[in-house]
Amino acid sequence: MAHALGNLFDIEDPKRITTPPRSRKKSVSIRTPPSDQELDDLIFGDRLSAPQTHPSTPKSGSEHASSSRPTSSHTGVQTPVTPSELEGATTNNNNTTTPPTADGGLAHPAIQTFWNPPMNKWRVLCACLVYFGNGLSDSAPGALIPYMETFYSIGYAVVSLIFVANAAGFVSAAFCTDGLLLARLGRARTLVVSELIMLAGYVVLVCTPPAFAGVVAAFFLLGFGCAINLALNNVFCSTLANSTLLLGLTHGSYGVGGTVGPIVATALAGSGVLWSRFYFLTMGVRVVCVVFNAWAFWNYEKENSGDDDDDDDVVIAGAGAAVATEANLLTELEQTASRRAAAETRAEGGEDVRQQQQTTTPKPTKRELLKQALRNRVTVGGALFIFMYQGAEVAIAGWVISFLIDYRGGDPAQVGYVTAGFFGGITLGRFALAPFCHHRLIGGERRAVVIFTLGALALDLLVWLVPNLLSNAVFVALCGLLLGPVYPCAQTVFARLLVDRRHLMTTSVGFISGAGSSGGALVPFVTGALAQVRGSGTWVLHPVCVVAFVGMVVCWWAMPGGGRKVKGRE
Repeated sequence: MAHALGNLFDIEDPKRITTPPRSRKKSVSIRTPPSDQELDDLIFGDRLSAPQTHPSTPKSGSEHASSSRPTSSHTGVQTPVTPSELEGATTNNNNTTTPPTADGGLAHPAIQTFWNPPMNKWRVLCACLVYFGNGLSDSAPGALIPYMETFYSIGYAVVSLIFVANAAGFVSAAFCTDGLLLARLGRARTLVVSELIMLAGYVVLVCTPPAFAGVVAAFFLLGFGCAINLALNNVFCSTLANSTLLLGLTHGSYGVGGTVGPIVATALAGSGVLWSRFYFLTMGVRVVCVVFNAWAFWNYEKENSGDDDDDDDVVIAGAGAAVATEANLLTELEQTASRRAAAETRAEGGEDVRQQQQTTTPKPTKRELLKQALRNRVTVGGALFIFMYQGAEVAIAGWVISFLIDYRGGDPAQVGYVTAGFFGGITLGRFALAPFCHHRLIGGERRAVVIFTLGALALDLLVWLVPNLLSNAVFVALCGLLLGPVYPCAQTVFARLLVDRRHLMTTSVGFISGAGSSGGALVPFVTGALAQVRGSGTWVLHPVCVVAFVGMVVCWWAMPGGGRKVKGRE
């Protein structure tokens, strides 16, 4: 039976099972250049694959959390994070909330805007009020000069000393704003001090000094205080988003004050009121500015403590590595430059940027910052440009009334309103034209400055050559319209050109403002001195302004970029 069943099956020997060949892990060398996002994560990310080598850089909250979790090998799939890491926002050192990124790290805070932090809207409004008061103060002398000459029995050259004293105050403030006042007192107290200095000058004026020297001393105080608040507010507004619009609003407020000032001054002096009584109005404005500045900027340093330190904490990597900073404000230009530098370093050395030796540059002193700023083309060119711009602006506002009285037969009680038209044009230009200067049809702020300057030059020539009082008044107002957006556009361009020299921005902008305001005193003084020489007359105003406008165009084209639009900056 078993034999019969055995015939039903064919039994064979089992085959030998051969082991498969050993598999080898093939090492793949990826030579594809990193993407822009990978470079951003490498240089600016909070979670880095390499250990942190800079001793002063604190770990972020995500790094502490990741270090406490067990590490695992990379599988190609992102490990899910906890709900608190996905949904929760982390509070940074400035007590502001920062949303998490996709990889669990922290996003960099966005550039400050008019609305964020919330106090910024009040600070911008405070700057507008300060500029309004500056406009009241700067525009009134043009309408009051004829009455000053009569009251003190002086001529053009002597009365022009008020412009020289104003310039001396600006120059004096330029050397102590950043180092002596701002570094020791803070922004709020420095602004309050500037307002109190101007308030002291107005007290001297309303007392009507018996000697003209007292008036000159008062204008020195006005220039000193004005230079401080002008520099600080320019820096503040230029660092916010939509800086061209905000600078246009603040400087437009200056134009509003410049429009109101001559109207009130002419109305008071023309009705027989003593010329010095006008400055009661400016005193009241400055009292409000003292309180407003103290309240709006009191916690400014606490909200921006990280930004102030980042401006000066520069880390330089060896062997041609990228310049890396801990700055929170990362513009597109900074990221692009960092990408290029990182790519070049990885291609040449083959080593990670974080593994190279790093050294920290010592923090420069204020004198060294000033020397560096004076060696910068933007600072020097910008100072010369604003010097001639503000010189021409103040010269027109200060002497066009005397020109219309002497050569067009104008009545002092009526032609004083021409200055109001000039500042009204400036105001309208800064509110209506400045927001559109970055438009593609105009070509950006750089080209807009050239167009408006040449237009103002043509209108000044018409005022000089057309012997008609009404036409001259219209041309003066149109000249102010074109000059209005020039200043905020120029300040925006200066800030963009200094974006890679952020540690010099405060010093450079302060020097530019001081030099520009010095031009607003020196050019009118030269005009008055030339008018006094051999009885030449106030017609010399127009040749002086023509030279200033031509010099503006030359300086603008000598700036980095040659007056043309620079890709990535506008």
